[in-house]
Amino acid sequence: MEMNMSGSTKYGPRDLINTMIDMNRTRREKPSWYHFLPRDIADLHLSEIESNPQASTSGEIISGFGIFGLEPTNPIPVNGIPMNELYLSNLCSQNNSAIKWRRVGSIEVKNISKPVDKYEIFEKKGNTICFIYLSPYHWKTSEKCPEGFKFKDYPKTLNDVLNDLKHRFLNLFQ
Repeated sequence: MEMNMSGSTKYGPRDLINTMIDMNRTRREKPSWYHFLPRDIADLHLSEIESNPQASTSGEIISGFGIFGLEPTNPIPVNGIPMNELYLSNLCSQNNSAIKWRRVGSIEVKNISKPVDKYEIFEKKGNTICFIYLSPYHWKTSEKCPEGFKFKDYPKTLNDVLNDLKHRFLNLFQ
């Protein structure tokens, strides 16, 4: 893997082979959120990942281009819709300021196989900072942050976020 002049990552044949090997290994394991959701919802989310021909096991989508996470053509890969919340809840600004977010909706992007989720990102006072784009149909959640952001020093745990999500999802269907 190497960077080209535009700052994008360039993938070689070895990266593709490693991705294929990782995909076969990862597909056998159920995502960590699988047992927190009702079976039919979890199976639906999992089937969307399984049917994604671009499903990534690395920190980026090979067909992505543009500024990582900040342009719809290069969304952040995450492992299932429930992981959108975990990823965003662990981001903060470069100066450690908390962020808030609002899901705007899903959009279709020509170079990305599945819908991309668009989130409006706010500072504490409510002013819009930017939009972040997530692609939740991948085998692994990226450990890379968009420009201007970093992961919190003390991140929320997966169990905390998944329990919150479980209650929110269950309330949607009652």
